[in-house]
Amino acid sequence: MGDMADYAPVEAQLRGAADRAIELACVRPGEGVLDVCCGTGNAAAAAQAAGAFVTGIDLDESMIKVARKHVPTGTFEVADAMRLPFADDSFDVALSIFGVSLLPGEPAARELVRVVRDGGRIVITSWLQDGSILSAGSILRRAMSKAQGRPAVVHDPTAWHNRSTVRDLFAPHRVEFSDDQINYRAASARAVAAQYYDHHPQWLRAREVVGEPVYAQLREQATHFFDEVNKHPTEWHATDCYLTAVATLGNGR
Repeated sequence: MGDMADYAPVEAQLRGAADRAIELACVRPGEGVLDVCCGTGNAAAAAQAAGAFVTGIDLDESMIKVARKHVPTGTFEVADAMRLPFADDSFDVALSIFGVSLLPGEPAARELVRVVRDGGRIVITSWLQDGSILSAGSILRRAMSKAQGRPAVVHDPTAWHNRSTVRDLFAPHRVEFSDDQINYRAASARAVAAQYYDHHPQWLRAREVVGEPVYAQLREQATHFFDEVNKHPTEWHATDCYLTAVATLGNGR
């Protein structure tokens, strides 16, 4: 088994999106920030660096364990983003980096609005299309569904990357948008696959589900995929574009 704690190379790939979300949320010292679908706590760490008090939730216990190590002074718990275990008006800011955007829109948005107080901000990042990392993850998800004898996950049709859709989800509150991107760099396509298949907590948990032979095959598929999307002749470069939505809650919600 790989070392789940050795997650830094993968974590660094998405850190820029977390930093950007904190910037757009205008997080101030002393504010309470909720990181929804927090993963390893990149956004929570960025919010803490801005002086905020941070709380994170995720359904994946393995990710929560990493987040607690990443941000020791934060509060993290296993919880469902569509049934947040917090009272109304608990936070100044709620944000989600590529997490809530995979969930059904109306219940997820309703919960975010419920736990953020008037004048607070909600920041959601979502891929404009299947990016290189997101597509590579779908290879593993399909294999897990097959191993568990259940249909492949069918995502809710909510288009979180669509401005009109997001405005409707958070109406009547004001929503502003930013077009952003993540630039990935690595020594090779095989090195990228190794970062995920050897160190990513969710990937390592999937290994136990699908078994070692299948996991090795999936690694080769991912390596081939990463090679196909490579944009550089001697290293591995790829770019994923995403949308950041910032909803500011006002009176009348």
